[in-house]
Parts: sequence; structure tokens; C-alpha cells
Amino acid sequence: MIFLVLEQRTFRVLNIDDRARRIRVRREYDGISCGLAHTNSSVLFEDPRKFRINVGTLKTTNALEINKEYYFYPQEVVGVGTVGAGSTITFSNPGVGVTQKFIPTKQIYLPNHGLDVNDRLYYNRQGGTAIGVWNGITTTFKNLDTYDFYYTAPVNRDFIGLSTNKIGMGTEAQFVGVGTTSGLLYFTSVPTNDFHSFLTDKDNVLTGRISRTTVNVATSGTHGLSVSDTVHISVKPTDTKTVSVTYDDSSRRIIFDPKNISATNTIKNTVAITGHDFVKGDKVLYREGSSSIGGLNDDQLYYIYPYDTNSIQLVEEKFQLSQDRPPVVDITSTGNGSLFKINPPLYVKRNNKLKFDLSDPSLSFVVSGVRYSAFELRLYSDSEYTNVYDTSETKTTFEVTTSGQTGIDSDANLTLLVSDEVPTNLWYKFVPINNDIITNVKKEIFIDTDVNSHQEISVEKTRYNGTYNINGIGSTTFSYNVSLEPDVSTYNIENSVTTYETTSSTALGPISRISMLDNGSNYDIIPGINTVTTSHGSGCILKPQSTSIGKIRKGYVQLTEYWI
Repeated sequence: MIFLVLEQRTFRVLNIDDRARRIRVRREYDGISCGLAHTNSSVLFEDPRKFRINVGTLKTTNALEINKEYYFYPQEVVGVGTVGAGSTITFSNPGVGVTQKFIPTKQIYLPNHGLDVNDRLYYNRQGGTAIGVWNGITTTFKNLDTYDFYYTAPVNRDFIGLSTNKIGMGTEAQFVGVGTTSGLLYFTSVPTNDFHSFLTDKDNVLTGRISRTTVNVATSGTHGLSVSDTVHISVKPTDTKTVSVTYDDSSRRIIFDPKNISATNTIKNTVAITGHDFVKGDKVLYREGSSSIGGLNDDQLYYIYPYDTNSIQLVEEKFQLSQDRPPVVDITSTGNGSLFKINPPLYVKRNNKLKFDLSDPSLSFVVSGVRYSAFELRLYSDSEYTNVYDTSETKTTFEVTTSGQTGIDSDANLTLLVSDEVPTNLWYKFVPINNDIITNVKKEIFIDTDVNSHQEISVEKTRYNGTYNINGIGSTTFSYNVSLEPDVSTYNIENSVTTYETTSSTALGPISRISMLDNGSNYDIIPGINTVTTSHGSGCILKPQSTSIGKIRKGYVQLTEYWI
């Protein structure tokens, strides 16, 4: 995709005519209107959409392909008709080329298309009226945008046909459907819209997402920093992260935090979950909502294959994720529902509180009309679940606290205060209790070890933390870039303790630490500080301390004996 800028207007390049040395563009692409003509000799600039990355010694032997979008005017390239050999069309603006072209039925004129047999194509009518098609068998005509994608039949280097099924060469040297009586589509009508397009869907394509995350910091007063100054950021969250816990009777698994599916895409086979935190390989349970999603089975387990930040695809087996093109579940109709993580890993920050909401009734059972807790949640300091963790033993209070009866009380929970003394890794486990009366469906709880880092709690720093160079400033604000998008968009005095340090010589603020340029030697007593010179500061109090100066090197005890 190429964009050009002329006289502060953006144009989208549709086609490049190498022979006539001209380009066809889409005007007013950015929604800004422009005149019918432009000044002669005006400079045309390319608005670049490509860049290079130095990958060092990284190499590959794969012959990677690139997806391409073909733009065309339907009335000038489509062979319309269900009978006869074809028709002759006239080009509206041929330039130095031919003015007319004969286009056979069931074919589309795309000069030098470079497509192969059974290449997949997505059709886009670009907001206009769709091309009409017929499969030659049924009595119903349809629109070209009815189907998800098409398979390509390259008749020659300039013409292609389309099929809804994979195709091959028949005994009469014609393209026919594989395992079906349907072959190439007939084109029954074309609109007069400006342009439509086909987008290839190649298998061996390397794709990625490029983004830049900028952090904006507001200070309580003038900071005195400059662009390129180095700052060390420390963010310690003080809020509570709550996870909702449920037990699924059918799969005998503990499930966390339902994520509601807001929409589906039957063409891309994606389900939309705005701002999801799923990663590749997450194991989830699907529960249908008021309207089932075609292609998904209620209470079935799937694996996550992320599509973008707001949508995902699903596969049925974990090994499929390692394939170049995983066979994702075919989404056949829209609907709603929820996805639950299966005994997943949890990630928390220092000073956070991690709260397990244990109020859901699925965590309990009923016998003779009386409800009993089915499980006790315990934390462990080892992955073998042998050493129960309650406290770091460095405080007068426990880091782990509980409240209420699991699955019975509305306030039932277990809360972990992630202090500086809490280990970097802990593990959680739901242990069946009331074993003399517990029902089998609860007793048979299953720990799914197929989940990556299952039931592990990991303590990590926020993605705001680290040492950075400032790239933007205001009198009371500055900004810097981080490599990963933070999972929390805003920290302030309400939910964190945030500080920064800097070595900038122009910075304003309190003294953070002192560096000794010359430690000196042979001191008998700790030297004092006589003067602090500063242009803006006041009230500085520095108290020197030492672990060696004045230290007792040797001592003895003199005993005196008394006789009575």
C-alpha cells in the first residue's frame, strides 16, 4: 500500500502503469476534499509505509512471500455473462495502451497478476455495490462478498477465474472444482463504483505489529529536566488485583476471570475481546451466552492464538500452535459467550494485593439441604505443593489473610499482600475439604498441567519501571518510551507510590543519594558536613554514617577476684 502527498492532500495509489509511466490514485482518501485539478509541476511526495530493521546475524532459508492487494475498476476488467464467449470492454483512460480488451466469461483481467493455482483471495467492494456471481448450478444469483474468500484459477498471466472451492485441471483442460461439481464462478453484474480490490492470503508470510508506547509523567512542581536526560523510574502499585474464581463441574477444573466475547468475524475466524490479556498457548474454557457462536462448542476447551490486541483465534489442540499456519476453529456465525482461563499463571507487582474472590457457589456443594465449602485455597513456596506459605516471618502480620467460607459467604476471599519480602514465585492450589461428605464432582478436581506455568504466581515490576532517556518535556511534565505496553494505563497517588531519580545537573527536587568522589583515609572520627551549595534548594540535612570509622577493633574484659 502506497500513499502520496500533494499540496497537503493524501492520495492512495491504486495502480502503477510502468509502460505509460503514470499512476492511478484514489483522491480524497483521508476524507479531506480537494479541487478537480492541481498546479502543474507541483511536487509529489511519498508518505512512506515501509522501514528497515537491522536483525544482525539472524537468517532464514524460507522464501517468504508478501501479501498484495489488487485494485481494479469492475466495469473495465470483469467478463460479465452466463452464456457466450465473453464481451469487449472499453478503457475510459487508456493512456498509450490499448483502448479495448476482449474478456471471456468467468474471467477477470488483472495484467501480470503473478497468482498461482488456489491462492486465496479476499474480496473488498470498498463500500460500493458488490459484483454479482453465479456458480452455474443453483438457480440463485449471489454477491461476490457473500463468501469468506476465493480460490484463484490463473488462466494466463493476465486473466484469472474465481472459485469457492479448491480447483484443479479437468480432462478437457479446464478448471474444475476438487471433489465438487462447482467450478469457476460466472459474473452476472458489475457496479459502476470507482474501484474494488482483491487481497491475497499467502501461507508463507511473516507478519508483525509495530507500535510505540510513550509514557507521560506529570510532576507536582517544576522539574528542571531537559530532553535526553536520564531518569530512573520506580512505580510501586498499592491497589488490589482481584481474580474471580469458579469451578467447572463438567471439566473438573478451576477457571478464572471470564472474558466476554463482544463480536465475531466469520471471515477472519476471530472473536473480539476488547483489550484482552491472552497470550499464545493460553488454555481456555468456552461457555456460550444467550446466542451460541457457530463453530464453538459449549463447555469445550480451546487454546488461544492471538490475532491482535482486541481479537483472538482458537485452536483445538496445543500442537497446532507450532504449525506455520495453525488450523484455527472456523467461526460460522455470530453470537456471544465467555472465555475462562484454566488454572492460569498470575502476575502481580510489588506492593500489590492479590485477592482471590472465593464467593462463587460453584466452589461449594449441598448435602441434605446444607451448603458446605468444597475447597480450601492454599499458597505454597514450591511447585510440588509441600511448603505452605503464610508469612515471610519478617513482619508482625501475615502476608496471607483469609475471610469467609469458600463458596458460601459473599465476602469469601484469600488475599496476598505482595510486600518486598514475599518470594518472587509462589504457587496456589485448591485442596478438597469435608472429604467425608464431599460430592465426587468436587472431589475429582483436576490440575491441568498442560497449561504453561500452571498455578504459578510471579512477582514482577511494572512496565513503567527502569532507566530511560527523556524524549519530551514541559515545565511540569516529561515523557519517555517503553518497549512493552503497560497493563495498567494510569498510576497516580491514588493507586501507587511513584518516584524518579536523575543525574541531570539542571533537575530541581530533593537529594536522592550522595556519591563520594574521594573517600579519604585514616579518619579517627566521622567527618561532618559544613556547607551544601545549591542555586534553588534549602533546608538540606545530611547526616554522615560509617561502618568502619570509629569502629572498635579489639576489646577485652578485665576480671577482678574478691575473696570473702
